Amino acid sequence: MLKNLIRILALVIYAVGCVSVFYFGILSIFGSDAIVNPEAMLPVTQRESAFMNLAIGALPMVLSCACVQCFCKLNRKISVALIYLPGVVAGGCLLFIFALLFVVGPLFN
Repeated sequence: MLKNLIRILALVIYAVGCVSVFYFGILSIFGSDAIVNPEAMLPVTQRESAFMNLAIGALPMVLSCACVQCFCKLNRKISVALIYLPGVVAGGCLLFIFALLFVVGPLFN
C-alpha cells in the first residue's frame, strides 16, 4: 500500500515536471522578445525568463527522474533514457547559464 502511494506520488511529481519543462521549453524557443516588466531591476524577455525557470528547475527534475526510475523499476535502456530526457533538457539550460557566467563572462571583463 505504501509502495503504491510512493510510486503514484513520484509519477505525479514527474508528470508536473515534464509539463513544466515542455511549457518553458516552448516559451524559450517561441517566446516573445518584448520585455515583460520594463520597470523591473533586471528587465528580461519572455524567452530569458523561461530559460531561467528551466535552469532553476533542473535539480528537482533530475531528482524526480531518479525517483521514477527507482520506484517504478524500469530496466530497459530506452525507457530509462526517455525518463531522463526532461532532466537532461533542464540540466542543459543550467549548464549553459553556468558556462555563460563563469567561462564567457570573465573573458569580457
